[in-house]
Amino acid sequence: MFGAKRKKLKPEEDRRRCNYVTIQGRCNQGKVTLSKDGVRFPSPYCRYHCCKKVDGAACQDMRINAKGFCQRHIQCQGQVNGTRCANAVRGYDPKEFKFCAQYHNCLALDCKNERFYSGESDLKFCADHRCTSPGCDRPKHTGPFCASHTCEAPNCLAFAVGGGGPGEPTRYCDRHRVCQHDQCERFTHARENGGLSNFCGAHYCAWDGCEQAREDAGEGEHCKAHSCIEVAALLPEMPNTGL
Repeated sequence: MFGAKRKKLKPEEDRRRCNYVTIQGRCNQGKVTLSKDGVRFPSPYCRYHCCKKVDGAACQDMRINAKGFCQRHIQCQGQVNGTRCANAVRGYDPKEFKFCAQYHNCLALDCKNERFYSGESDLKFCADHRCTSPGCDRPKHTGPFCASHTCEAPNCLAFAVGGGGPGEPTRYCDRHRVCQHDQCERFTHARENGGLSNFCGAHYCAWDGCEQAREDAGEGEHCKAHSCIEVAALLPEMPNTGL
C-alpha cells in the first residue's frame, strides 16, 4: 500500500541486497554470485546491476550497458600518444573485443586484432589483414598484397608497384610487366643490368638508361631522340678543311 512503512530488514538480509542506490532508494534484488572455471565470486550487485567481469575476483563496479560491463572494462586497450584510449571497445563487449572500432580494432570483418600504425599513419588493418607494401592502408587481396599491389597476371601473387588503371605496366610484377607500346602484349625487356625497360624487346630503346620507345620506322634500336646520335656515330669523319 502506498505510504505504508517498509519492513525493516535484519542486518544479514540487508547485506544480501544489491548495492545499487538511486534517489528512489536501494535496489531490492539480492546480490549475485559469479562463477569462473568452477570458482564462485560474490558481486556487490544483483544480476541486473553487476559487471560480469571476473579477474581474480568479481568486479566491484556497476555495469553501464546491456552487455553487462562497467565503464572500466569496456574501455579500449589501445594507446593514443602514450595514454590509454578513452573509447569503448568494439560492440561494447570486452568478451569479444579489446579495441575500439574508431582507432584501434582491425577493420577486417570479425577480426579482433589491433590495427597497425606506421608512425602516426593509421594503416587500418592488423598484420594478418593489411597489405604488406610499406605504407599501404588497403586490405590484403588473395596474397600478401592488396589488389592494387598484386600482379594482374593470372595466378600471380607477386608484388606490383600499383597505381594506374587495369592493364598498366605498374599493375604487373617485374616478371609479368607488359610493354607500354600501343596494343603490344609482350613482356618488358630485361636489360643487362637486370633492370626492366618500359617496353618489350621489339620496342625498347637500346640507349642506356632511356625509357622511351624506339621509332616504328626502320630497323634501328633507338628512340627518335637517340636515333640521330646512332646515325651520327656511323657517318665517316669529315676531313678538316681549315675553314
